[in-house]
Amino acid sequence: MARTYRPLPTGTRVKLRGAPSGVTLRNPMGIIIGPDPDWAGYYRVRLDEPASYHRSDGTTEPLPVLREADDNLDIVQPDR
Repeated sequence: MARTYRPLPTGTRVKLRGAPSGVTLRNPMGIIIGPDPDWAGYYRVRLDEPASYHRSDGTTEPLPVLREADDNLDIVQPDR
C-alpha cells in the first residue's frame, strides 16, 4: 500500500518531532521552504537556529536547513 503524503505549503510554521542521527537541534522550530526535489514526502525546513551536525572527526558543521519527512513535522498554529 502506498503511503499518503500530506501537503505542507511553503511558509508553514513547523516543529520537528526529533533530530536526525548525528544532529543536535538548538531549537526544533522552523519554516517550510519547499518540498525536497529528490525525496517524495520530504520537505526542506529552514530552522530558527542552525542545528549542529557532528562529524566523525569530532568537528561540527552548522545546518540552517534540514530535510525532514512530513510525518516528523508538527504544524504550529500562529499566535492570534
